[in-house]
Amino acid sequence: SPLIASIGDILNVASLFAIGILSFSLSKGFMLFSSLAISAIIIMFSLLSVRTSYYAKKILKESMAFLAICAFLSTLAGSLLDKNLEFIGIFPLLLVLSPLFNAENGNIGSILSARISTSFHLGQAEITFLPKLKILKEFFNTFAITIILFPLLAIIAFVMSTLLDIPQMAFFVILKLSIFVAIISSFAAMLTSYYLTYFSIRTNIDPDNVVIPLLTSVMDIASVSILILIATIIL
Repeated sequence: SPLIASIGDILNVASLFAIGILSFSLSKGFMLFSSLAISAIIIMFSLLSVRTSYYAKKILKESMAFLAICAFLSTLAGSLLDKNLEFIGIFPLLLVLSPLFNAENGNIGSILSARISTSFHLGQAEITFLPKLKILKEFFNTFAITIILFPLLAIIAFVMSTLLDIPQMAFFVILKLSIFVAIISSFAAMLTSYYLTYFSIRTNIDPDNVVIPLLTSVMDIASVSILILIATIIL
């Protein structure tokens, strides 16, 4: 999932650039017709797959409402970032760190969720309201990964900003920022991942259909909020 999400991010950015270039070179009528035609084809294939596959129907039924919530949450995260553009403009490196931290929070939480769900289905772990020892061990591993990864991302961002001549913060400031963000984000990711999995299991919904999309959307908001909050305190 993390690898697929990362590839998807790259393809999305490339697609946006390509569509932006095309929209300026082609007529509005042609672009509208093309968009409608492509949308119609996608809908037709989706309906066909739902009609012929029980699993596709089940996935669609369980995930549609949650995907709508995800779209709302992602929009909310973007709005939150937009409202703080003035502050971010003073420290442009935050704009570099934000998508990095967002993506990795979602990825780490998704891995944790998948491990919890797999352990439950294999009968290796019991999902109770209060996490048991095996789950707490997974929490510890997640925390350790986050604490190691976020400072590394901050260092990479610092080096890249130096090479690209982006106005930057002092090295130890960005390192301290990343550590504090990592600590808070890891707890947010762990609790969100666990309780979304707990909720889906208790309501007989397949966690694979709802947890990861919801988790990544929730962590988008959480990551932006935590980064801006910590940056406001430290800077």
